[in-house]
Amino acid sequence: TTIPFSIKERGNITLEIYDALGRSVALVASGEYDGGSYEAKFDASRLGAGSYVARLRVAEMVLTKPLTITR
Repeated sequence: TTIPFSIKERGNITLEIYDALGRSVALVASGEYDGGSYEAKFDASRLGAGSYVARLRVAEMVLTKPLTITR
């Protein structure tokens, strides 16, 4: 799976996947990125089917998006 994201200016980011109980199950990307658009590769093969949340943190901003994994 590819997760696209964009940031306006250079900053530290963390892109994590959380399960329905709020536990972090995967760190997809982290580090300092320049402003721009990116695509992070996420291998969901070790996760079971169900609902998850992708959470992108950039400085003080947090963006969440729902994910559904089907088998």
